[in-house]
Amino acid sequence: MLDRSPGAPYAWSGGCPDETQFRFGSGRGVHGSLNLIVATGFAFALGNFEFIFYVAVMLGLILVVWFVHRAVSLSRELLWALSLWGLLHMAGGLVPLPATWPIDGDIRVLYSLWLIPDRLKYD
Repeated sequence: MLDRSPGAPYAWSGGCPDETQFRFGSGRGVHGSLNLIVATGFAFALGNFEFIFYVAVMLGLILVVWFVHRAVSLSRELLWALSLWGLLHMAGGLVPLPATWPIDGDIRVLYSLWLIPDRLKYD
């Protein structure tokens, strides 16, 4: 927990400012874990082994967010937004697109999709 006394405004004293705000088993924790598990399953099913490396990178980023949250107590809304962003980000590289949808490039996944042709892409 942060020691907010005048003499040590940013001194670390351990612990989470609000232990109930983000813990294993919370909605965000379960959502983020399921995102990675499902994405990893899709990556194996599609033979996208490069994505497995990316899962390791995501785990590292999640760990960084967790440490930051323990230090400054990120808001519930921000944690949900980060979780949703992670889901959409992983879907961008894994969800295949039909041949008739407008894309940029040769790889038919969400990241290549033109939401508004030649103006706004998914990525």
